[in-house]
Amino acid sequence: MALQSTGVSVFQAETVSDLQSIALMGGAIRSEYGLVLFGWSSSGTVEVASLLEHFIGPQTPAVFMVGGVRRLAWVNLAAPSLEWNCGVSVNALNPKLCPAAPRLYLSSGPKIARWATLFEQSKYDVQWCGNRLGLQYGRILRDLGRGLLLISGGKTLQEDRLLRVRYARLLNEVHRLISSAGIKPCNLMGVPWVIAPTLLRLNNSIFTWLAARSFAGLADEADGTEMAAGRVADLVASTCDEVIRLAVGSASDVSATIDLREQLGELIEHGDRLGVQTTSHWG
Repeated sequence: MALQSTGVSVFQAETVSDLQSIALMGGAIRSEYGLVLFGWSSSGTVEVASLLEHFIGPQTPAVFMVGGVRRLAWVNLAAPSLEWNCGVSVNALNPKLCPAAPRLYLSSGPKIARWATLFEQSKYDVQWCGNRLGLQYGRILRDLGRGLLLISGGKTLQEDRLLRVRYARLLNEVHRLISSAGIKPCNLMGVPWVIAPTLLRLNNSIFTWLAARSFAGLADEADGTEMAAGRVADLVASTCDEVIRLAVGSASDVSATIDLREQLGELIEHGDRLGVQTTSHWG
């Protein structure tokens, strides 16, 4: 809707059948689309990506708005002719404290840059990141905090230091493993990832005064998310799993992997106490 308000012609596909019907039209419309915003979060991600190639011209920039590094790899394999970029839209600041335009993080590419002006005209605060993996793993670090908030029983970071310490420990180990794999995660929080764990460990009053605003976006995203508790816990667990797979694949420090597995086990026990059933390949 925001892009349409700037005069851009937009087609929105919400089902696989929508794409299949358009794909039958073939080359007649291949040249009409200059940008793909891929936000398909349900099953069939690979099928949808492969269908895109039937009616989207080669080298068309495609922005992958869904979380998960493995899914980004899958769509690359399913639709290799498209120029895949990574993107994520978040509210970086709490609108109740400081109204701000939604922030759109994009991995830079040779063809995506020409859309920057239109995104900005659509009231997005566009932030460019140097690499796709850095953006994806930056989102993983952020999503850990959002997931913990969603299974915290309604508590906030300001009032629950134990929750903050849990997030700080996860950040420490996950950031350590990501960095050991040679990936520099993009900063999506407002404070550097290396400093965030220290801020999270502050007592409630100092945290509220000094750092709460930097983490306010997590609460905004959690407030706008409706998801079963078990599904949220699984989301946090699978996020840790993804980082562990990265560490195993890059032969990273085994002790750090064990630390993360232990923390994931604690998270599963915490979920069990709340009546949340959590599954993990590593827990």
